[in-house]
Amino acid sequence: MFDAFNKAVMTVAARFSRGKRKIAWSVDVLFCALTVWLALGWHFGHFVDLTGQRILVMAISMLLALPIFGTFGLYRAIFHYSGVSFTLIIVKAVGVYGVYYATILALLKLPEVPSTVGMVQPLLLFVALGGYRILARYWLERVYPPQPFVAGLPRALIYGAGNSGRQLASALHASGQMQVIGFMDDDERLRDLPKDGKPVFLPRDLSELIQAKGITHVLLALPSATRQRRNQIIRMISRYPVVARTLPTTHDPVEVAAGGVEPVELGHDDLLGRERIQFDSQLVTQNLAGKGVMLIGAGSSMGVALAREFMGLNPATLLLVDGHESAINTLHVELEGWQRANPLRFATRVVPIPAFAGDRAQMVEILTHWQPDRLFHVAAVPHQPFEHENLEEVLRNDLLVTMVLAEVAVGQGVGHFVRISIDPATEAPQALVGAGRLVEQALRARQGDPGMAGATRFSVVRIGAGLESSEWVIEALRRQIASNGPITLTHANGERQFLTRPEIARLVIQAAAMATGGDLFVLDAGKPVRVLDLARSMVALSGRTVRDDRNPDGDLEIAIIGLRPGEKLCEELHVGVNAQPTGHPHILRIQDSVVPWSRLAGELETLRGLLGRGEHAAAVEMLEEWAV
Repeated sequence: MFDAFNKAVMTVAARFSRGKRKIAWSVDVLFCALTVWLALGWHFGHFVDLTGQRILVMAISMLLALPIFGTFGLYRAIFHYSGVSFTLIIVKAVGVYGVYYATILALLKLPEVPSTVGMVQPLLLFVALGGYRILARYWLERVYPPQPFVAGLPRALIYGAGNSGRQLASALHASGQMQVIGFMDDDERLRDLPKDGKPVFLPRDLSELIQAKGITHVLLALPSATRQRRNQIIRMISRYPVVARTLPTTHDPVEVAAGGVEPVELGHDDLLGRERIQFDSQLVTQNLAGKGVMLIGAGSSMGVALAREFMGLNPATLLLVDGHESAINTLHVELEGWQRANPLRFATRVVPIPAFAGDRAQMVEILTHWQPDRLFHVAAVPHQPFEHENLEEVLRNDLLVTMVLAEVAVGQGVGHFVRISIDPATEAPQALVGAGRLVEQALRARQGDPGMAGATRFSVVRIGAGLESSEWVIEALRRQIASNGPITLTHANGERQFLTRPEIARLVIQAAAMATGGDLFVLDAGKPVRVLDLARSMVALSGRTVRDDRNPDGDLEIAIIGLRPGEKLCEELHVGVNAQPTGHPHILRIQDSVVPWSRLAGELETLRGLLGRGEHAAAVEMLEEWAV
């Protein structure tokens, strides 16, 4: 009965939360008009009548304020005011608004509106915005306190008694998701100094607190902790039957500063115990900002990751090309949602184009109309076991389509053609490996052909199949743990290199920005991780135990099901002896010889003819020679 009542209350609260955004918009519009009127009255020494020009500056204030405040996130954290940090966010938002507003009034030079209004009104608006948000939250917590429903909530400790920890506690209190019992911190001096009325404990107290207080969750709020220290804390927590969560990784300071965040599962960096991979944002922005970008294979998982990254780099146009119309439409809707929420940050024109990349006439038409500067082609190579059973179709869709695209790109003057290839790196058919090597050679050979001087640049970025699917491994483990197992692994000693798809996408974009023409880059994720060790760690951090011979009463079983066809214990990317470092530790450049285009052009024509006539055996035999 209590659970049903609590669920009903939370449903009503959720609907009320959505309504608060509309209330905030309406109140902000009202304050824009009111503060303009007050600023005019302050200048003249008395309240003034609202004439055409004065109504105009009120309208300008409203139309300017709402998009800017939305960009700074003031409507994603409605009434979750949490002290100095959120006040600074309001200062920045109103500061940007004030600069634009004062500039517009100075340029208009309206006789009925003094220029001082552009300086006084933003100050009055800041006082109004901050004041009513503080009062609104105080009233809401008085009228709708979450405390009556804490009996059935998870009981949590927040590791980190600093500003981020207190903000997280404030957010959880407002949302009613968890009951925060107190804080944990390494600083012994804080033990007798309660934070926000809650006690501060030391890490060594955790075992006793689990027994005495019924702690079920430990939430990490340590944004400035070193990787070494985070690893130590996570290993310590994994020894106890509690669930570990952390603050989300966010580029939006409002999400944290305003308390509008929820604790999330530990990220890949925490689970793998590694430093976060860094990127040269200035380099990639300079390479793409204001350019036209065409992304072929946009509906694939790698294509989606690339499209999301492109949006933050502000190309002028982003063409999403894929044969699967539903996939690119879904992606287009997602990216349009970003633009509606943050129009100043995401100004790229996004265009979904359902088209088959191997259709020469269609590609010529698209390139002629849009004239993109950059073309990124995500190679359409499926994973095992499909490639074993449909080899001829895979070769046709990858090798022949790529060569058609390359020819069209040259003819239409594309500045840079980047192929993103998924290297099999397993016991794949040798013809498939050979096809990939032949495409790489052909693209790079085009760059060295005398007839290509000054035209399209060609580059290849090679991603290992195991690397590209590494994110799926962690997500699969999470799903199996959430569904109470069993956790299925193919081999007890299986290893994988781990990068997330967003990380791979950023590395691909950075490699492309480093290219000079005829480049072959390989992504290197570093030291492999044993999947069994990762699975055991994830089970422990979920607050449960592994059931095995040593612990027959454990919660989750780990089952070894055997390797799949073509799968290796370690999906390492074989880069050969000619791999050279670049300016990024996870990007290698292959320095090997390239077969002249004059020879490759003939080989490709022969191969086209064999596949076109259905002589697949001869085509396979020819490609196997390129796999060496």
